[in-house]
Amino acid sequence: EVLAYVEPDGSVFTLTGISDARHGKLPNISSGNGSSFEGENSEDSYDWAVFNDVEDMDRELGRVTYIDVEGNEREYWLDSIYEEALTTRESYCMSMISAAYALKEVTGGMGVSMQQMPPMQPSPIGQPVQQE
Repeated sequence: EVLAYVEPDGSVFTLTGISDARHGKLPNISSGNGSSFEGENSEDSYDWAVFNDVEDMDRELGRVTYIDVEGNEREYWLDSIYEEALTTRESYCMSMISAAYALKEVTGGMGVSMQQMPPMQPSPIGQPVQQE
């Protein structure tokens, strides 16, 4: 699952499963500093727009219009946030797979487990030396 906080309007975008997405915002936002919310901080208090199986949809996810702190009307497209969430998830998963393969290579190539190695003792200059 990828969870993205959309800072300009304080909303949340989630990507779950293969391509299920949701975009939500708490219905009551305090205008003090733009970061505090009124009401409960639970999933049920969000107003969610749900998009099941985005990859099979034949339409855009939509555009969100909001008023920034200076009172200007701004907008962003949920499609671009969806694409960024997909890219982030793919990058994270590839990094985890690469790390797992590297760890497998390192541990498999040694031929000796860490428990079987003799204990290490620091040398006078701080370099480890194997105990005999």
